[in-house]
Amino acid sequence: KEKLETALAVQERKGKITIWNDQEILAGQEWNAEIESHLEKADVIVLLLSADFFASDYIWDHELPIVKKCHEEETAIVIPVLLSNCDWSDSGYSHMQAVPIYPETLHLLPVARWEDSNEAWNIVVQEIKKVLPSSV
Repeated sequence: KEKLETALAVQERKGKITIWNDQEILAGQEWNAEIESHLEKADVIVLLLSADFFASDYIWDHELPIVKKCHEEETAIVIPVLLSNCDWSDSGYSHMQAVPIYPETLHLLPVARWEDSNEAWNIVVQEIKKVLPSSV
């Protein structure tokens, strides 16, 4: 997550995006309501796919249903980013184009398998930029 935020820093500084994650929830706030609210307001939702992501009951039971609804209602673009090898074929998101695509083979290659992870993150950023709303 931190690597993606760093890679997106220029876009955030230019005001083209606002990055939010659940670590920004303040003491006393209702974290479930905050997460749901931010997911429902998002134009772009980035899923950082790993075995740990899919093993999380909270993500599976609470976040992914909202993400699915946003995708189906076309209120948000969902971008799966494959961080490491994991079985996501039955996740409900395997029909979506994930990133990063390795340029030499044009195949999806998990970030963890890139010789230079900065190159992988740059490709992810370029793909996110392509789907940003034109009003930003």
